[in-house]
This record gives sequence, structure tokens and C-alpha cells, in this order.
Amino acid sequence: MIITRPNFKQAYLVFAANGTIRLNKKTIGIWKRTSPKWGIRNLPKMVFTANVHYNMNSMVQLSNESKLQLMMAVGRNIPNTMLTPIGQS
Repeated sequence: MIITRPNFKQAYLVFAANGTIRLNKKTIGIWKRTSPKWGIRNLPKMVFTANVHYNMNSMVQLSNESKLQLMMAVGRNIPNTMLTPIGQS
């Protein structure tokens, strides 16, 4: 997923198959998919969960029933301090 914001370069958010979440080739968290056990009702079919480190000392856990919606939520919550301003390389 490509993240674009005014006055910042494009950033690339990747949910890799090995379970890592990367922003511009730097690992910022992990994601996983969980399914309910057999016989349990009233639960969603699948839940995608992401544990993301937006700052050095904080970890945020986000979850959604759709992987795409989870990616969009992670991308929306990325602070501008993690992005590269246009004037820098």
C-alpha cells in the first residue's frame, strides 16, 4: 500500500507473508490471522490482528475482520514523524 501525504515523500506499507509489517523496508510490527475453533458460534469467521510500534516506547494493537481494512487502519495511524519530508533523501 502506498501512503501519500502533503509535504512528504511516498511511503510503502507492506504486510509480508511471513507476518511482518514494514514501512519503507523497516519492520514496524507484526500481523496475524486467527480463526475461531470448531463449534464456537457467534464469532467472526476470521480476525486479522496487527501489533504496530509507531513510537519507540509504545505498541498499538489493531484488529479487523478484513486484511485490507486492517492495512488501511495501520496506514491512517502512521505519524508524520515516521515519514520522510520532501526536502530530505
